[in-house]
Amino acid sequence: MRVQLSLVACVALFLAGCLTGNSYPGERARIYCDALFSCVDEDEIEPWTGYDDRNECVDEEIDVFEDRSDYQSFLDGDCPFNSDEADRCLAEASDVRQDSDCDGNMSFLLFLVDIADEDCDEVYCN
Repeated sequence: MRVQLSLVACVALFLAGCLTGNSYPGERARIYCDALFSCVDEDEIEPWTGYDDRNECVDEEIDVFEDRSDYQSFLDGDCPFNSDEADRCLAEASDVRQDSDCDGNMSFLLFLVDIADEDCDEVYCN
């Protein structure tokens, strides 16, 4: 039984892929935008963010994230990527979709409060 569980865990890790400092912005954007468009009233999304749809959200969020100074420092080799903090950040963002408030009618401001997490600020250079 223990061997089977280990095999299942290894296969799951292989299928999930490995989160890296380079792949993190895209994964973060995908999870954030999935939660945004699942939870928030669509009439509030465009006025607050300018995003017409999920794909535009993902593209723009990646661009915004990749323009951050800590990400640029990571790319320049000046600071490390903390995969543990990144995993926690992504898990928290994913968990927002499980909240009872995530019903497609959540206000954008409540969404921002729910999705905010300190771990997300410590992914690079900390």
